[in-house]
Amino acid sequence: MKHVLLICEYFAPQNIIAAIRFTKTVKYLAATGKYHFWVITKKNGEDCPDDALLTRDIASVSEYVTVLPVDMDKKLIKRVKALIHKKAKQTGQTADMGKGRHQDDAYFIIQEKFVSCRQRGWRGECKRKFGRLLLLLNDLYDLLFEYMFVLKGKKVLKQIPMKKVEIMISSYGQMGAHRLALACKRKKKKLHWIADYRDPVTAATGIVQNYLLYLAKQTDRKADFITGVTDSCIGSGKYPEKHHVICNGYDSDDIRGFAPGHRNKKLIIGYTGNLYYKKSEMTQLFHIISDLQKEGKVDSSKISVVYAGKQFYILEKQAERYGLKGLIDYRGVVSRQEAVQIQYESDILCALTWNNKGNDNILTGKFLEYFMMHKPVFAIVTGNKPNSMMKRVIEEAELGFCLEECYFRRDYQYARKWFLEKYEEFMDTGCVVCHPKEEILKTYSSQKTAEKFDNLIRTFG
Repeated sequence: MKHVLLICEYFAPQNIIAAIRFTKTVKYLAATGKYHFWVITKKNGEDCPDDALLTRDIASVSEYVTVLPVDMDKKLIKRVKALIHKKAKQTGQTADMGKGRHQDDAYFIIQEKFVSCRQRGWRGECKRKFGRLLLLLNDLYDLLFEYMFVLKGKKVLKQIPMKKVEIMISSYGQMGAHRLALACKRKKKKLHWIADYRDPVTAATGIVQNYLLYLAKQTDRKADFITGVTDSCIGSGKYPEKHHVICNGYDSDDIRGFAPGHRNKKLIIGYTGNLYYKKSEMTQLFHIISDLQKEGKVDSSKISVVYAGKQFYILEKQAERYGLKGLIDYRGVVSRQEAVQIQYESDILCALTWNNKGNDNILTGKFLEYFMMHKPVFAIVTGNKPNSMMKRVIEEAELGFCLEECYFRRDYQYARKWFLEKYEEFMDTGCVVCHPKEEILKTYSSQKTAEKFDNLIRTFG
């Protein structure tokens, strides 16, 4: 049996999409009986619900998995973070922060009210500088938090029989995991290392991006393999010969035991998860509904957009542009089990991503989760680069329709036609049918993801 050290800040039972990738990978690799995993991760906060589905996954292989959570005592920096949010809310027109708002909305208020301020003169310039300062403070807080993870993680390492450990996997979505892995590699030079990237390092900006690229270069130089969820997740980009794309996956076990739901009275369009400022745009969907309603072809009172997540502020603003704020059925922040249930009961699933040079071909975890639902998907891709991976997958699997922002004028009429057909199908039959190509979907399963990591590990002998 091989002993593997996994350093991944997001892991079961955390109720966050980032925890899925390696919880599922560990589940399927541990089930083979060939591995024992020692997992260093963040301790789930007392105010955060556990992900019941991921907890079930790890319980099924608990004999082969030892989870060692790092207890992040963050009272001091938590106060600093709260202070930043408080200032943002106060200066970002507190009146806008009504029922159902969350702290994450403060980030978007900073972006909209300050960083993107169009006011001319010295007042406008002061607002923009103030906004950029707040965002920098937010980024510096995150880096400080990562430093704490490394310090506390080193203490947790003492509980692991490192003499037995032959292989190490660390995963970036936060840099603390790679920093801790670097410390392990310095102490045990013969340790085989797979450095994983769930997100591109280049997503950061300014001095923070320079710092992250520096750490990524150190990591990539020492690692045996570099894995990333897409071609744009390649770490520092300095060692392409080590790079392997291993996509995220979906696990049909997550809907095991779900009973068929009742037929919806309205056409339900479901979206669960994060929204990213000026990247996740549902605006075009509201545009289509508004146009079709003006022409008398749809009745918006028979349509509902169900949203569960933290960034209601973004979706609300997008719907307001077309007078369709009343369509949103906001469910707040829910457990992943509840989020999966919302997807399961929706008629159409909305997928949002972006495709830009250097940050392209993003397949979100939520999009892959949709594969097990067998529901039609309406995807909207922002950015100036055409032919996104999401578009290619949707068309290849015959899963729905993908509208790309850069081809909006060309494809808008096709998107309208597709949506109207689904609306009319629902009005006539009470449901919307989708028959995707199963053989395509299965290539994105969590089991396939685990097999790809297994193939890399086997090369170590």
